[in-house]
Amino acid sequence: MTKVLVALTLLTATQIADSPSVASIEQSALDARLHIKTATLKLNVKSWLAPPGKEKMTNETVYSIWLDGNKLRGDATPSSGPKAHHRTTACENCEKDGWGILYFSQKSVAATCAPLAQMSALQMKDAINPRLAGYDAVPFRILRLSRLDKVINQTARTEPSMKREAYGGKECWVLRFAIKPPEYKTSVTVWVSPSEGSNVVRIEMSETSSSGAKTEWIVSSELALWPTGQVWYPKKIIFEELKKGVAVQRDVAEVVEAAFNQPIDPAIFTLAGVEMREGTYIQKPKDSESGFWRDNKIDTSKPSFADSTLSPPVAINPPQEGTNYWLMGVCVASALGAVAIIVLRRRKA
Repeated sequence: MTKVLVALTLLTATQIADSPSVASIEQSALDARLHIKTATLKLNVKSWLAPPGKEKMTNETVYSIWLDGNKLRGDATPSSGPKAHHRTTACENCEKDGWGILYFSQKSVAATCAPLAQMSALQMKDAINPRLAGYDAVPFRILRLSRLDKVINQTARTEPSMKREAYGGKECWVLRFAIKPPEYKTSVTVWVSPSEGSNVVRIEMSETSSSGAKTEWIVSSELALWPTGQVWYPKKIIFEELKKGVAVQRDVAEVVEAAFNQPIDPAIFTLAGVEMREGTYIQKPKDSESGFWRDNKIDTSKPSFADSTLSPPVAINPPQEGTNYWLMGVCVASALGAVAIIVLRRRKA
């Protein structure tokens, strides 16, 4: 009996010693995305509002994303609606460090090339960092407002518990904790899959109101080992919001093309690389540097509007004077989505 007890004690001690810490699991999950230095992606994102029995698609958009160090560009082209097939481009640290480019392909809408400090997160919403996909329980289209460590490595939380658990046929580390001090009323569960590059494969967040109504936000990822770069990354990301157990919102992002840690043409992150429509007016902080896009450069000379390739600029404020109202017009279609963003942000620690 003594030998059996000793053996069991040694086995237990060995298992404890072999079990990683919560900190190491979370760091591995972060490293899985931080190891992505460059990325080229194409995604098809569909959104539904889903009142019981009346699910309706509200948006379908094709995204093209390029990431290279601190340079990030996102092109968003809706497939339906009033802006169907009109491309919006948001590019940060483009043309030069600390600057951004905003472009909308619809005729007579000006582009902006200015310091990032003069551009809001909403204006730059389509420049989505691909490292964030599947790492926050929000729709793909608003990931711009998130950050990599918003859930993983969250500091304002209760002490996490950790155990092994199967998910999707894979052994995962499951972390459970609560956030939003001082009440810690938001419960969080995170699944990390060691066999899939230590990526996060599922996040569940839930809150119960004082009336007892429960709201849940769930994001789950189907991962693949993408051959170009040999990186584990989602091929599909599904987001759902549930109220009282019934889905009221759903987003599905499908990755059509993906390449990682490969050279990217630097021109992608320049005005010329944006491939703007000839005659687009480009606004810069100084009027003397603003002008019309012709022959792959800004023509700052006085334009002749008799030239049919040119369009008079819409009424916009210079970037240094405040809000860029033309771009707010571009974002009007996203206003209802922005309301949803505000509601979702209630959970931000």
